[in-house]
Amino acid sequence: MPKSLPASPSIENLRNRAKTLLRELRAGDSDAASRFHESHPEHADTAAELLQSAAGLSDAQWVIAREYGFESWAKLKEHVVGGIAPIERAIRADDVDALRVLLADRSELASDEIQWSARGYPTTIGWFIGRFGSVDALRVAIDAGFEGARLAADAFGFALCFRKMDMVDALVDLGVDPMDQKEVLYQL
Repeated sequence: MPKSLPASPSIENLRNRAKTLLRELRAGDSDAASRFHESHPEHADTAAELLQSAAGLSDAQWVIAREYGFESWAKLKEHVVGGIAPIERAIRADDVDALRVLLADRSELASDEIQWSARGYPTTIGWFIGRFGSVDALRVAIDAGFEGARLAADAFGFALCFRKMDMVDALVDLGVDPMDQKEVLYQL
């Protein structure tokens, strides 16, 4: 299972981790070689001695990205620098003004599975708001044009699980039928 990114990831910190991983590999560290073998498809069968001289920084960055559940370093960097991280911070901080600006013209996020730092696998923005956001963040997303029914259904289970009853009430007001969420209710 992939690692979770820290709440406020830094691309510089991640780049430094890749440099450290590469130094460890070149120093003959068997754990570093194992990480390459597990996470880098081109080096899965490369002998450790050959890997020490063949691997470069881009390979180490690839390993770091894969360990966090991203397809590539470019996807990880996009997430951290300008993609999802600012939206994630706004939701967590309940900064609805910043969230409103960040969600403008981002309708693709409504149904996309997104790699959030708090999750080892991609989920929707509804999930993230249900888990970490507020009723106000939910309303901002709906006002930004996100489909209310999908957003609400995705948020419902986590809002209920974490006893965010104000959000559960708001979601019911938006039309979520708790009886349609039997799978979620069963898990509680």
